[in-house]
Amino acid sequence: MRITVGLEQDLRHILLNEAT
Repeated sequence: MRITVGLEQDLRHILLNEAT
């Protein structure tokens, strides 16, 4: 389930980019 963790990190980066 390491892929899920990677996806979560990507999603967090996207959310941070959108929030900016």
